[in-house]
Amino acid sequence: MTSTKQSTTAFLRDLLEEYSWVSTSSHSPELVALVTTNAIPTTFQAAQLKGCIYELDAPTIEIQNEIDLLRNAAASLDANMIRFKDIRRDYRAALSPIRRLPSEILVEILRRTPKEQTRQTTKEPYDIFGFNVFKISEEPWRLGQVCSSWRNAVEFLCPEMWSTLEIAWRHKLSKEKDCLIPAPKKGMPALLNRALERSQNHRLDFFFKCRGFHGHPSKRDDEPEEMSQCFDLLLRHSKRWGSTELAIVPSFLSRLSLIRGRVERVEDVYLMCAPNVMPATIDAFEIAPNLKTLDLTGMNAHACIPFPTENLISFSDTALLADQATVPKYLEIIASAPNLSDFSYR
Repeated sequence: MTSTKQSTTAFLRDLLEEYSWVSTSSHSPELVALVTTNAIPTTFQAAQLKGCIYELDAPTIEIQNEIDLLRNAAASLDANMIRFKDIRRDYRAALSPIRRLPSEILVEILRRTPKEQTRQTTKEPYDIFGFNVFKISEEPWRLGQVCSSWRNAVEFLCPEMWSTLEIAWRHKLSKEKDCLIPAPKKGMPALLNRALERSQNHRLDFFFKCRGFHGHPSKRDDEPEEMSQCFDLLLRHSKRWGSTELAIVPSFLSRLSLIRGRVERVEDVYLMCAPNVMPATIDAFEIAPNLKTLDLTGMNAHACIPFPTENLISFSDTALLADQATVPKYLEIIASAPNLSDFSYR
């Protein structure tokens, strides 16, 4: 190593000495006189100037080649330095005291750490915010990558970390088209299933949005199979629903009937469907004794949506009044909901 350093130092010293004459170089007297008078060069003077330029071309190229060589060497050394720093960081991480925390203390730290709440990137004012199930770089996925003890704690001892979810078709910005384009994550149903398993029997609060929710009406029924499978997974866990926000296409709306009588724990329902929904009976939340909030968006004015009002605190419906006969329906909701404090319809 020492001999290598000496040879490198000697090489650099010799290189600088080889071109030390450049520092003493200057303009020729002919050029100085010509510049001083600002006169037009004669044919003879022009030939002299061209000769000087020709003489300077070779050393200029040589020096540039040496600079390129040094730059490439420096870039290579810099890459090696980055690699060494990464390796050293990994060694230091293996010795980190946080790896030695007892599981019970680690679990308490993770449980008491406030979760960062961030709004959706879209314009709609959604109400439920959780970690993006399909984004491995988000918590709690990344916390399980610290070490095995953290992974065990996150996977088996912190179900509440997995119980507030966002399930939405991912998009990315296209540099070519300057717009958002689909960016599906491989194994989406498997990721959601893993998160649901790790949430154990904890209450589930989630936001689910179909890919075609904002799409053209002719393409709303053409929902990817991955999202259909994810929706089925959520339906299987309906007994654990607490607060749920669904932004779905019409073809998914009818499937909600499968959970009728299986939503005993649900308290808040924000149900949004793409417009132009056909009249139908949506009885998914007819037997929901703990229902406190029901927010309906995009429903057909003639749709039949039975729900309990005993514990209802907030009700909203954006459907246009079909006719005057609809008014008594809303009055009945108000009369039968003793705890109602927030009521709105369009």
